[in-house]
Order: sequence, then C-alpha cells, then structure tokens
Amino acid sequence: MPLAILLAIVVVIVLIAFISSRRKNKLLHESVDWPTVEATIQSGSLELLADGRRQIERPCFIFSYVVSEEYYSGSFGLEVEGEAADSLIKVLIDRKVPVCYEPSKPSNFYLPGRIENYEILQELSGSRYYPKE
Repeated sequence: MPLAILLAIVVVIVLIAFISSRRKNKLLHESVDWPTVEATIQSGSLELLADGRRQIERPCFIFSYVVSEEYYSGSFGLEVEGEAADSLIKVLIDRKVPVCYEPSKPSNFYLPGRIENYEILQELSGSRYYPKE
C-alpha cells in the first residue's frame, strides 16, 4: 500500500476521533443546563468490556426515566470489578438516580456524578462505551 494512502487513512481516523471527542465535550458542557429527572435502574448484569488489550467483567445497567409522560431509557457501566461488581447489581436494581436530559431531545441524557462512589463509564448518551441503548 502506498505511503500516501496509509497516511490519508491515519489522518481520517484521527480526524474522526477528534470530531467525536469535541462533540462529546460540547454535549457535556451543554448538559450542565439540562433539566434533571429521577431515573430508575431497571436491570443489571455483568458484561465483558474491552479495557485496552484485555476484557474485564463490569456491572452494566439499563435505566428508564419519564419526560412529559414519555418513557426513555439508557444504559451505563460502572468502573468496578470483582466481587464488588457482582454485589452492586443486586443493590442498584430499582435504585433512583438523577439523569439530566436535553430539553429538545429527551432521549439524550447525561448521568452526573458517581454511583455508590464508582465512576460511571457511559455518562452521556451516544458515547459508545457500552452497548445498545
């Protein structure tokens, strides 16, 4: 493969990553002013997630919230592994958590803060860390 084509491919990949990162940062910045509602964690399970070159089992959750009598849902994972990860699933089902939503498009959400002192891995809708929403 000619060097010019390889270089073009690398530039495109870097550009896509940069645009994606800027979009996420812009949405995070805007989400500070979004309204907040209470979401309910509906289910949870341990999922194998990529962490660099290895796969780690992390607790992942599905939640739902209501805006103007319409139901919306999302998903997130938590930065915890081992025995604590397994026990968190039982503890968090039916737990209420705050979720911010974009007023013009309520399916866009942001999960502020931490849950049970663990970092939220997918805090913003559309950040494709963890699965199917």
